[in-house]
Amino acid sequence: MYLFLFAALFIIFQYANVKKTYEAQEHDIKTLKIEVEEAEATTDSLLQLNSASIAEEFTLDGDEKARMYIEDLGYNINDFKTSLENFGDEEEIFFKLKLLTRTSIFFSAITSLLEPMFNK
Repeated sequence: MYLFLFAALFIIFQYANVKKTYEAQEHDIKTLKIEVEEAEATTDSLLQLNSASIAEEFTLDGDEKARMYIEDLGYNINDFKTSLENFGDEEEIFFKLKLLTRTSIFFSAITSLLEPMFNK
């Protein structure tokens, strides 16, 4: 008889403990989901701001690395800008150049851009 009483108490204790653990985990999951949603929203807004600022701020004269590289190749910066204007949409080219200056492939990409423009 005592065995059944202790078994029943032990089962009730385990049930209560598991229920607390389950509720705590559910609370943690909800909290983490909210944090993930906030982080995704922040990331999206930062990406939009970054892409908008890249497109608006870039000028060839204002980017020292790009200007120095073009001058090191032996091109006059004004002639280069004139060639870019004749080559296509200025905003699109400047946006691409700005993106390329932030990556390691800038030097090979700018060379491939320069070759068709000056070898006409």
